[in-house]
Formats: sequence, structure tokens, C-alpha cells
Amino acid sequence: MKLSSKWRVALATLVLAALFLLCGAARADGLTVHFLDIDRNDGILIQCDGEAAFIDAGTYNFGAQAVDYMQAAGVSRLKYYIGTHAHRDHVGGACKIILAMNPGLVLQPHDGVQSLIAQNARTQEEIAAVRAASYLSVTPGQTFSVGGARLTVLGPLSVTKYKNYTSLENGNSLVCRLTYGSTTILLTGDATAAELYEIEGANPGALKCDLLKNPHHNGALKANLLAACAPQYVVYSTSDRYLPTQTSLRDVAGLGARALITAHNQNGTVVFHSSGRGLSYTVSNGPAGVSLNKSAVTLYEGRQQTIAARLSPSSFRAVTYVSQNPAVATVDGAGRITGVAPGETTVRALTSNGLWDECAVTVLPTGVKLNQTALTLRAGATASLRA
Repeated sequence: MKLSSKWRVALATLVLAALFLLCGAARADGLTVHFLDIDRNDGILIQCDGEAAFIDAGTYNFGAQAVDYMQAAGVSRLKYYIGTHAHRDHVGGACKIILAMNPGLVLQPHDGVQSLIAQNARTQEEIAAVRAASYLSVTPGQTFSVGGARLTVLGPLSVTKYKNYTSLENGNSLVCRLTYGSTTILLTGDATAAELYEIEGANPGALKCDLLKNPHHNGALKANLLAACAPQYVVYSTSDRYLPTQTSLRDVAGLGARALITAHNQNGTVVFHSSGRGLSYTVSNGPAGVSLNKSAVTLYEGRQQTIAARLSPSSFRAVTYVSQNPAVATVDGAGRITGVAPGETTVRALTSNGLWDECAVTVLPTGVKLNQTALTLRAGATASLRA
């Protein structure tokens, strides 16, 4: 049976509400950040100390899903609605959010976002709410509070306005750093590599974070930018049709970071919580099992062997390899183990929902070393050497 678009949206709304119940309501203490499962769109709810902000929401129909999710989370009014840039797949549903959540302020990189929000409003109520809202075009360095959390604008450093909002508009995307205690979350919208290089060049270390919202959905971030961010977690806001590449996931895993994908058949809605020290998270979905193709590996220092994790069902993609003792052996995002020094350790394959399997690793010494490199003896004398 083929469902109309109206019924597909209604069904998705019910599923989203169910996912929220699975993830659990926002905790009363600390910071909670929700990355919604709303197709290849960004939809991010920030809650802290009774205040809330929402970022983007996707195209027009997804605005209603975002509203339903917020209401299920106990949000009746937003302190801020944040439109990252003037693309319909980010702010097309903003009019619905502005109408239902009456934000105190709409934050944007330039007034083209406000214009596009108005263009997408369809009902008289939406049009009136969009016109009545207060808008602020923000600049780098400005800060905004959401409860005890602080949102700092990092970019764009400059804005170039484009006609018809072409793909170049991604270079105008808001990049913000959300901090709470010692926890840092980098929110990037559809920021381009050029924009991120500019931000890092102007303020070295600005991109460093505990949690990175991957720019441009399933896009592959350049390895040196990923290293500058040095995250523990990377969230891809995307759909099952547009999943991150294995190369991108291996780059993330190579840092020892955990990749999470909001696509419905990957992790679905992902909810992070911070009490100010570290992050914990829940996911709506994940693999049922993980197994390694080897339970033990022996190799010489300086040599390599590769292990491979199998996820079940095989449709799941994200896995992270971690060495329990990198001084003995390291492992990269592809499961390639390198012997560093003689000894024993284990390498684990970790899934996005916390399952793991491990491989015992033994590293043997290479070659022979003597306890002395030179020895002088008188005629008839003896001495001992140890290997």
C-alpha cells in the first residue's frame, strides 16, 4: 500500500514520539542534546536548566515532527530558534516551530534565512508568527545562554549573499560551540571545509570538541580537520539513503571516536547528556551483535595484522577499534594492528550501542640486542655478554 505524503508524515511523527520515549525524557540536571531522526536533515534540540533551543528542522513537513518531539520532551517555548543557513532542507520547517514554540529570538547568520523562512510559511497563522518573531543576525564571538550552557558563535567569519540560495550558501552556515562545564559540543550545520579552515586559522584550537556534529550530513570531513576537532563522538545527521562512507567512518574510528548515525535503520534519534563532566548517550537503534574474525593475534614489534568486525544485521556500519594498551599495540579505524613494543594487550571492536568483542594481542621482540656494544679484553681474560 502506498501512503500519501500526509500519512507518511503522520506515521513518522508517531515513530519519532516512540523513539523519544525509548531515549527517555531530558534529565532535570545538566545538559541534554537531542539529534533527531528526521531524514537527511538537521534537527537538534538543546535543553538545560529549564530552557531550550532548537536548530534547523529540515523541510516544511518535518517542522511538525520537530514540534511533536519537543512537546513530548516537555518543551512548550523556545528561548532560541537557530537557523544555520538559507537552505530549505534546514529551515523549511522553521515556520511551524516558530508558530508552535514562540521563540524569544531567532538566530541566523544573515537576513536571507529570515526571508527563506517567510517564503516557506503556508498558513495565515504561520505567516503571522514568522512576521512577529524577533530576528538577530549573529557575528563571531557572540555568546548566548541556554540555562547553564553557553552557545558561542564561531563562524562564518564573513557572509557572502547568493541569489537563489545555491550550494555555495553552505559556506555561510553557522558554526557554534556549545559548552557546559568541561563538555564541548561543536555544531556545524552544513559548514564547508574552507569555512572550518578559516575558523581554525583565526583561532587555533577553536574546533576542538568532545562531540562533533558532522558538517553537511553524511559528508566526509577532511582528515586534518577531523584531527583538529579531536572528538570522542561524531554524529551524522542523515538518512538511510545517504549514509557516510566507510572511509569517513574509518577516519572517525582511527581517532578512537564513536560514530553515531541518525538514519532510521542505523541509530535513529541520538540523545546526549552531560552533567558538566563527560558525556553519556542513548540511541534508539543499534546492531544486535558484533564478532571479530580473530580471537588472538601474535605479531612482531613494527609488524602489522588486520582484524575485521562483523556486525549483525550487516546493514549496520559504524564500529570503533580500541587498543587497551597503545604502548604495546595500536589499532587504526580499519582494524589494522601495529606492534609497538613487546608485551600483551587486547583490542576491542565497539559498536555504537555499546556492544563489543575483543582480540588478545601478543607482541614479540624483533632481532637481538646485546647488553654491551663494545668490549676490550687483555690477552687471556674473559667476559660475559647477555643477549
